[in-house]
Amino acid sequence: MYNLSPTSQFVGKFYTLNLNAVTLLKTSLNYYDKRVPTAINGSVNSGKKVLVVDDNEDIRNLISIILTGESYEVLSVESGTKALEIYPEFKPDLILLDIMMPGISGFEVLEQIRDIRSAKLNSVPIVMITAKSLTDDIDMAIKLGANSYIVKPFRAESLKQKVIDNLSQNE
Repeated sequence: MYNLSPTSQFVGKFYTLNLNAVTLLKTSLNYYDKRVPTAINGSVNSGKKVLVVDDNEDIRNLISIILTGESYEVLSVESGTKALEIYPEFKPDLILLDIMMPGISGFEVLEQIRDIRSAKLNSVPIVMITAKSLTDDIDMAIKLGANSYIVKPFRAESLKQKVIDNLSQNE
């Protein structure tokens, strides 16, 4: 298993291979975009704001690339603390929230958002997006007010569909 940085180089006995992770990502996303129905690829998403909260920069970048390609306005932050600071001002239409983060966990962020007194601010759909796949974790997220749950790793088309489903339930 190799860890890819934005630009990685692998040297073998007979070759040198330079990989650009962003190019690879865009290439694979283009493949999946062709497989997604055109209704999803339309401009219906323009103006919809998504807040991505994950401590993993690669995951934030991946989600941003997928969703901006679908005409969403995406803001990504690396911590629960930053999410709670920016949330009232950004007023997202949807939040994609990791659970395992340093400092404030995704569960704590979820609880604090659901405790906000403003109905407009506390009713935003929240989709937990995490590597935690145990039933207890999913049950806890739903109990605390999550609308949906995605387990990492995920496929681009699954993420897009989850976003569409959760945004349409809130309209």
